[in-house]
Amino acid sequence: LGVSSMQLDQVERGFAYRTDAPLDMRMDPTQGITAADVLNTYGHGDLARILKTYGDERFAGKIASAILRERDKEPFTTSARLVELLYEVIPAATRRTGGHPAKRTFQALRIEVNAELEAVEKAVPAITGLLGVGGEVRLVPACVGGAQGAHGPLGGHGPGQPAHGDAHAHAALNQGQGQLTVPQLHAFASSAARVALQPLSRSSKMARRGRISWSIPAT
Repeated sequence: LGVSSMQLDQVERGFAYRTDAPLDMRMDPTQGITAADVLNTYGHGDLARILKTYGDERFAGKIASAILRERDKEPFTTSARLVELLYEVIPAATRRTGGHPAKRTFQALRIEVNAELEAVEKAVPAITGLLGVGGEVRLVPACVGGAQGAHGPLGGHGPGQPAHGDAHAHAALNQGQGQLTVPQLHAFASSAARVALQPLSRSSKMARRGRISWSIPAT
C-alpha cells in the first residue's frame, strides 16, 4: 500500500526532498490540491494533525508554527525552501539519528494531497469481504500512514464482532444466526536481509488479517 519509488523519482512532481522542485505531489497532476496549497492555506491545527498522523512527526506543532510564520512572508512554492525550514526547526540531535529531517513531512504532505488513506479505507473492506472462511489477506503498507489505513479497517473490532465491509457477517450477526470470531491482526517488519536487498523496505510493515468466521446453529 502506498506509492512506488518510480513515481517518487519523477523530480518535477515535487515528491523528493533532496532535489528542488515545485511543491506539487499530486499523483494526477490535472486535479486536486497541491502540497503548496496545503502549506499555504491549512491552519495550524490541520497542519500539525497531518504531520503527526501521516508522518509520525515528533515536532509537528513546531513545524506547523514555523510554516505559518514563513508563509506570511512569502507563500511556499518549491521544496528547497520547505527543506531549509525543516533543518532549522528540527533539533540537530534528532537530525543526526533520525534520518533526513524532511522525510516525515514530505510523506505526510503526499498522503494528504492524494487522500491515500481514504483509498485504503475503501479498498481493504472490499478485499476482505471477498475472502472465504479461513482465508487470509496480507497487506504491506509502505509507510506509517499506510499502516494506519490498513490496520484501521482490519482491526477496528474486538473479538466476536465482524470486520468492516463484511456484509455476510453483519447479516448473520444481526439475525442472531451464529457466533463470530475475529482473529488478531498481526504486523511483521521487513527482515534485515530484505532491507539489505531493498533499503526502501525498511519502513514497510506487513499486516495480516484472517477473515472472521461464524457458525450457524442447526435448526
